[in-house]
Amino acid sequence: MAPSHASDFRSGVWPKVLQGNDMPFKVYIYSHAITSPPRDVPCWTYISDGLEQKGQPEVVFTILRRPNEHEENFTEAPVEWMRCVYGLATGGLNLQTGQMCDLVFENDRALIKLNDFAILQNKNKWMSMQRFGGIVHGISARCALTGIPQEVLPADYHAVIALTHEEAEVARRFGVTRVVSHVGLGVRWFPHPPFVDRDREDSVSMADQVESFRAKLPLARIYGLSGMVIDDDIVLTIPRREETRTLLRKHVQEIPMTDALAFECFMTKAADCGYVWKTGQTKPMMYGAHFDETRHTNLGFIVCTPWDKTNTWSHLEDGFGVILDSTSWKAVRDAMANTQDIVVNLENGADRMRFHLKWEKTVYHNPIDGTEMNREWETYTPSTSGPRPDRPSYPHIEVGEIVLLVQPPSGHVDVHDLVVYLDRVVEVMAGIVPTTPIPVEGNSDVGRQILIELEIPKCEGWLKLAMYPSMDGLSLGEAMPKIALVPQPSTLSTIKFQLFLNVWGYQGSSGHLS
Repeated sequence: MAPSHASDFRSGVWPKVLQGNDMPFKVYIYSHAITSPPRDVPCWTYISDGLEQKGQPEVVFTILRRPNEHEENFTEAPVEWMRCVYGLATGGLNLQTGQMCDLVFENDRALIKLNDFAILQNKNKWMSMQRFGGIVHGISARCALTGIPQEVLPADYHAVIALTHEEAEVARRFGVTRVVSHVGLGVRWFPHPPFVDRDREDSVSMADQVESFRAKLPLARIYGLSGMVIDDDIVLTIPRREETRTLLRKHVQEIPMTDALAFECFMTKAADCGYVWKTGQTKPMMYGAHFDETRHTNLGFIVCTPWDKTNTWSHLEDGFGVILDSTSWKAVRDAMANTQDIVVNLENGADRMRFHLKWEKTVYHNPIDGTEMNREWETYTPSTSGPRPDRPSYPHIEVGEIVLLVQPPSGHVDVHDLVVYLDRVVEVMAGIVPTTPIPVEGNSDVGRQILIELEIPKCEGWLKLAMYPSMDGLSLGEAMPKIALVPQPSTLSTIKFQLFLNVWGYQGSSGHLS
């Protein structure tokens, strides 16, 4: 991160910039306001610059300013937190999303505790945070931090969540995700508010958990695992971080075949809503950013367990249970032990779902030219399922996936113009591909997939087409001149992507990733 401007400590001049011989990184401090209906709330935001050199994502710590606090009298606690994070990272311990450090005030001392570490703090600099008992690293803010130039924010960072003493106790026993959901619900902000309010009440207590199923469940706490319900899929995703993968495989090997595998799940940027639970609820409860566009529901945990009947599922508080017959149980355990994806069909009466174990991918096998690309690949899926009234839909063709091979910087292409362009390309293909399936000899599955590679602006080789498993009975040649006539959106830099179109109900995999 390279802020576009810096300043000094003169009154009224922002941002303030902290750096010294005892602090080998910078902290930029902004005074601004965040819109939190029905009002704008004054805040200080602290942005680190230099943690990334130690393998630790940068930290953005926003504190709600109290009415009696002068703008120039910003609290020092966030800077002390960043010092602590830098020190841990220097020692080889990088904090993960959802990981909590205990904030302890005892015997006239302040301590940061993590695992077997206790780091002595300057109590005077932490006095304004005495309301809290835990500091958690969350995901990047989903809103614009009003008043802060967006270009100064790190591309990826940990936002800070502070938990009260009571909330921290709940988090230790029942998981950070369960507590954060209540913190977010309390201020109607998903997944958590972008600021720390030092005067708020407890959002959840131990008394709210007395009947929790999780009290009897030994959950594995492996940071980085995420669980979501996506349409009709229960998805457990394991990140690329090798340390996380090693911990998972080791855990599976140590659990007897007759015992359940239970995993705590953590916040993920892919979720657009999440489950909330406390004692007394009789029905599932969710919270989210926009409920007219929710598809990815965050889970607090996933339990996989064996039994002697058919594969089924059960909704459990803010998580899900996946119940597997002996064959599927062995297959799932083998997939966890051998870094393999697996999808298992589940039935619960007339309702059907699938369990999907998914390992994040690092290598993309380009099906157009056979090359391999190493990158931290992310899957982007539509924010809504099913046809949208403002977008064209076709009975025989739908967009399966988009893989960005070259992604332009933010603001270099208008997203609306790009979506309109893609819609026109899909319209061209829908007019060329017949609505009635054309069978492929020797293949009982009539579905196929069209792969279109596009580069904007046009250059030599900007358009390529392929079809799987075969182009028998179809000629895609006439599509190329028609796609070439579709006006391309304006862009300040190159964008190159592959568009996967599922034809005639194609159900195969579209991600050539490993």
